Amino acid sequence: MSKNPFALDYSQEPPKTGREALERCSALFPVDDLEWKIQTAAKGDLPSWAQVVCYVSARAIMSRLDEVFDLDWHADWEETAKGIRCTITARIPGTDRWVSRSDVSEWHGGDNGYKATHSYALKRAAVHYGIGRYLYSLEATWADKPTKQRPNAPVVLRGKGYYCGLNPLR
Repeated sequence: MSKNPFALDYSQEPPKTGREALERCSALFPVDDLEWKIQTAAKGDLPSWAQVVCYVSARAIMSRLDEVFDLDWHADWEETAKGIRCTITARIPGTDRWVSRSDVSEWHGGDNGYKATHSYALKRAAVHYGIGRYLYSLEATWADKPTKQRPNAPVVLRGKGYYCGLNPLR
């Protein structure tokens, strides 16, 4: 697979200014770091469509923070009445000044709800540093989803710039 021309070159020198750090935080993620999830889907077996959204994992976000800020960042979580608040604090390169950005996520149910809530809060806080913010500007993307009649059918994204036959839902 060819290298994403918009991805960061992590062999670069560390950023020297806050502006440079924000630019590096805002860089596009390599395609391999992007994942898809169903946002909305038709109920029942027919029609077999779903609206899918692109996102990056919490691990990819932590890697981006490591690559930009090295060890000069940390995340703190605080329980709220309705969920979790995550605060990411990072040292502005070239200074002794630290800056914090935070956001919240409502509680998520299920077996993995506690972890999911923390991950969502981290992702939301990271957007305040520009990490993955461009994903919010992507147009709605529709996909054909497998049905009972075709349970192993590949998910096919419909729209500009997507590869037919790509199965974005892992």
